[in-house]
Amino acid sequence: MKREVPDPGRRLGVHGRRKSRGLLVLTALLAAAVGPLGAQQPTYVHGRVVAKDGPPLQGAQLRVLPSGPSAETDPEGAFTLGPLAAGTYHIRVRRIGFQPDTVTLKLPRAEQDFVIQLTAAPQTLDPVFSSALGQDLPRVMERMREHLGLRSLARS
Repeated sequence: MKREVPDPGRRLGVHGRRKSRGLLVLTALLAAAVGPLGAQQPTYVHGRVVAKDGPPLQGAQLRVLPSGPSAETDPEGAFTLGPLAAGTYHIRVRRIGFQPDTVTLKLPRAEQDFVIQLTAAPQTLDPVFSSALGQDLPRVMERMREHLGLRSLARS
């Protein structure tokens, strides 16, 4: 007796074929969507921080807001910040003696050289006066005379 192998389409029936085609279409769509996402590589931003008048700034601190990666500039003012995915970022830049700044960066970017300029903000401190020594000066001078053996000298 010859045994017949059933056709898979016939076994599933009309509704089964629709489900399998739908599953095939869904799989193809997912593969197409995941392909480009999987191909995207994280980006590292390279640049320099300089003073408005030109010299590079060593030790400037950069941070992606609110709590992203951070970096610090080297002696040439260069930095590398990342990894960052495509998108818009706000980067806080600061260094002692300069006004802090926040710059906006959109990735991916066409330009390769990213330069941030900071404006100098010299710190001025209020003068400090000490009056304690002035009040005790006669007593301090008397102790110095005694210590040095200068009792015979007249006090001025």
